[in-house]
Amino acid sequence: MSRLIYALLAMVTILVPFQFDVYIPAFPALVEYFDTDEASIQVTLTASLIGMATAQLVMGPISDLFGRRGPMLVTLLAYVLSSLACIFSPSVEVMTVARFILGFSASSGFVMVNAYIRDVSSNKEAPRRFATMVTINGVGPLVAPLVGGQLLFFGEWQIVFVFLALLGSASLISIFLKLPESLPREKRSAASLSSLSSNAAIILSDRQFLIPALVWALTFSTAASFIAGSPFALQRGFNLTETEYTYLFAFSNLMLLTANLVNRRLLKRFRPVTMLRYGMAQASLAASLLILIAVLDFSNLFLTIGVFALGISVMGFVGANATSLALTNHKERAGFAAGLFGFSAFFFASLIAPMTGVFFGANVSGLSTVMAISLGTAALVGFSFLRHREGSVPADSIAKKGEKP
Repeated sequence: MSRLIYALLAMVTILVPFQFDVYIPAFPALVEYFDTDEASIQVTLTASLIGMATAQLVMGPISDLFGRRGPMLVTLLAYVLSSLACIFSPSVEVMTVARFILGFSASSGFVMVNAYIRDVSSNKEAPRRFATMVTINGVGPLVAPLVGGQLLFFGEWQIVFVFLALLGSASLISIFLKLPESLPREKRSAASLSSLSSNAAIILSDRQFLIPALVWALTFSTAASFIAGSPFALQRGFNLTETEYTYLFAFSNLMLLTANLVNRRLLKRFRPVTMLRYGMAQASLAASLLILIAVLDFSNLFLTIGVFALGISVMGFVGANATSLALTNHKERAGFAAGLFGFSAFFFASLIAPMTGVFFGANVSGLSTVMAISLGTAALVGFSFLRHREGSVPADSIAKKGEKP
């Protein structure tokens, strides 16, 4: 896969975290503009998450039917139009609908990026290519809130969505001009309900798909819980200003980005199974430390944020490796499989993220408890799956032997 293709796919990938995180600093301005409360503005974020989950389920099969390039162009156009709709929203209700479409369109592109990689990659190449995209995707949460905060120095909250529209337009034009199709017509799925049902049955009966998907969903939910609960837990628990919180949030994402880079590097020597096994070990350690924080009610800010970062960075050793393992047996239905894989993550996140405030309290102890439950469960499921799998053979040796990762 050429550097140009990497760059084009990366442009589409980065749209997901940017549309989700870049407007968070504008929340107070949105409350004032629409003359509403904080909860109503937070619903716009929930709408985006639901849109992202729905896209994972819908767009995978569609891309198997019609190819990757055409649907990607349509969803990029929807990304641009929904960004513009946010700018001109007359009410918070209209904004919520526009945010749903924006999340749907961004996530659709990410589904097709994963499917595109599976189309053009061998079993040896796929893990590192997935790792590259996960690393690029990890940059978004690190810089998006900072970008959003800087944009607000130059205008009102609308400027954030102007930026997203321009980012989407650049991706749309680049994909239209330069990205070739990866799924020839003769390899596309038949457009029938029976074909869709058959593909679903094959995927959902594959244990090698289901277990990595569940592990990733639980790990991703840990980060979603942190995003939903940390503004309240950290700012209130340690009397932080919004700026101080933003830097701590960026630190956690920096640790995630570092984990992605380390994982990608080590995939030159080790199988995805080996790296996933390490991820489960780190998840176990982080879950144990989070339980201690919850029980002992630590008041040390730096120790607390360090443990949170340790838990979030588990994603760096799970995302690409779980994706590679889950899609190994489904190259001919990669879009559908990638969609189901992504849907599981967003679905679990939408269930688990609100638990902090609803069941355990929007404080450090409550957030630590929810994150510990997610990571601990992920480790138990993951170790059960990995128990009888070999994983110490370098990736280069796999290719020579013709084995699956």
